[in-house]
Amino acid sequence: MQILGRAIRALAAFNTGVAAVARIMSLSLMGLMLAIMVAAVFFRYVLNDSLVWSEDVLLMMAIWMTFAVAPIAYRVGSNVSLDTLSSRLDGRGAHMLGLMTHFLVILLLVFLVIQTAGFIERGWKIRANTVPVQMAWIYMIMPASFIAMLLVGAERALRDLAGVIDPGDELAIPPAPSADMRVVED
Repeated sequence: MQILGRAIRALAAFNTGVAAVARIMSLSLMGLMLAIMVAAVFFRYVLNDSLVWSEDVLLMMAIWMTFAVAPIAYRVGSNVSLDTLSSRLDGRGAHMLGLMTHFLVILLLVFLVIQTAGFIERGWKIRANTVPVQMAWIYMIMPASFIAMLLVGAERALRDLAGVIDPGDELAIPPAPSADMRVVED
């Protein structure tokens, strides 16, 4: 159990650091997107001259922001879920279901990492419409996000494994959302 505990703590520390960087990056991108949108509206309706590059840049930023926060959402369990079965289970049963779910998610993420390699390769041949950027640079966030999600999945699977071994173990509890993250629950 000590090895499992060390592995969970190491993954948790790494994933916490990645989440902090992703949070700063996504908040910065959101601020930049707001500034570009305001500038685009000002140029279009006040100066009667549009910023032709704004739509492409906003789309690129939205892609990066979305993929940056995906591992955070997975880690704190704020992504979409159907909890009809899991809400009826407790103790070892809930952790066993979680372990199986995270294993399937990890398999899917491995597949997605492999698939995005080809996506990036094709992106080197494509340029954005209005800015001189090869789309591969924009697509690079996808495998990075999927790899971060793989590490989150490993942490959550190990936590569930600890819960299967001892449902009362504090390591079996997934991290809670931080104070600056709002999770909407029904």
